[in-house]
Amino acid sequence: MFLDKDVFKLLEKIIRSYESMPKAGLPLGNQTSQWFAVYYLDGFDRFIKEREKMSYYVRYMDVYSYT
Repeated sequence: MFLDKDVFKLLEKIIRSYESMPKAGLPLGNQTSQWFAVYYLDGFDRFIKEREKMSYYVRYMDVYSYT
């Protein structure tokens, strides 16, 4: 979670600026989409590698399409 209100407002503005249809969000391949994916799943990645002691781990990510 972003604790800095200014950072949160900036991210909200970026996300809303790309909304082409209601609740569509960021376009696939957008740099911010990739950054959010890394940011939010970092804890899970660390859990798998450090706590579960997995040497190799692959994460595949896809998004829901409104089309």
